[in-house]
Amino acid sequence: LILVMEPLTIAGALIGAFLNKLLPEAILVISLVALLSFTAQKTLTKAVRMYKAETKALLATKGRARVRSDGTKESELTRIAREMEEEEDE
Repeated sequence: LILVMEPLTIAGALIGAFLNKLLPEAILVISLVALLSFTAQKTLTKAVRMYKAETKALLATKGRARVRSDGTKESELTRIAREMEEEEDE
């Protein structure tokens, strides 16, 4: 994993340093604000979706904890996150 991520990290730093020298400050600020807005919107959308799914599951089970096959309890948030990942993989 590190062999894949590290070259991309270095390339991103080099490109960012090059663009910092090349572009005017106003364009850099606008592009960074746009990137931050896009990232924040995606995060908020996912958080709201997870909150709704968790609330719905808690109301359906009325707070009962589920027991896994090894005898440990799985939290609702863990179960919902796992199910959402499985749905995204399909």
